[in-house]
Amino acid sequence: MIRLTRNRITILILSLLPIFALNVSSADESSAPASVPDSKKVSAWLSGVSRTYDEWFVQRKDVFTKDPYIWVYNQTFAQDFGMPDRWVDSSLSGADALAFRTGMGFPLCGWGRKVTACNVNHECILEMYFNRRSNVLPWSDRVRWTDLQIGQTSISTLSSLRPIDRAESVNIGPRSPFSEPDNGAELFWWYEYETKGMSGGAAHVTSYDKSAFKNYSVVILSVSCIRQEYSGLQLRANPKAGQRGEPILSVNFPKAWRERIRPAMNAVVEKEGSFFKEKFEELKNSNN
Repeated sequence: MIRLTRNRITILILSLLPIFALNVSSADESSAPASVPDSKKVSAWLSGVSRTYDEWFVQRKDVFTKDPYIWVYNQTFAQDFGMPDRWVDSSLSGADALAFRTGMGFPLCGWGRKVTACNVNHECILEMYFNRRSNVLPWSDRVRWTDLQIGQTSISTLSSLRPIDRAESVNIGPRSPFSEPDNGAELFWWYEYETKGMSGGAAHVTSYDKSAFKNYSVVILSVSCIRQEYSGLQLRANPKAGQRGEPILSVNFPKAWRERIRPAMNAVVEKEGSFFKEKFEELKNSNN
């Protein structure tokens, strides 16, 4: 009979880890994970504690990373995540929470035919949370359980050199993770306006996770910083491709929240405007 000492058991377990990892990585990417922790991406889960938003972001006395988002959510979301009541808004519908921030993308160069004339592309990001029981999304069965932010990877660089291999292209961004339950038509988030008759383009899905937290999915969009008049988003088929139909889902943006994000959007527009004004003046002076 072979006796296993503690050291031998440890060596045996370590030797089997690559096999376990291989089995996990070869699983069907479109299927649900076997187990999803309540807060798999939050440090509080790693440390085994629960905190409120104010405890972590308002009452701190040490150096910490500031939350860059402007929030609005319903009461249930606030209770589930320990968020403050001051951002609860009962007029929010279609989603359980909205989180808005601005950021910087890749620099665009070559303005005025100068390689060194670069403008950092500022962007507006909207993250929407949906309770997977009360706000069910029409996920397509053709997409993975989660996907990365394509716009913030080297894929953006390579797609400038070679076309992305898509089975169907509508020229409004990467493949949507949503589809019409009846006919499988691809669905996109289109801007909805308070003024009737106004129309606009689609917000681009940059990443998503069907189970970012217990009971919650998250969809991350790159939204226009200059369309400040839109009041929400509609998930529907692409009319530019000749597709018609009623919206599958509408998300209404509370008016008070829109007022809170407007200064951040204005700052992006002003930065972009000042750069192009400067380049226009340089071009005008060079022609004189």
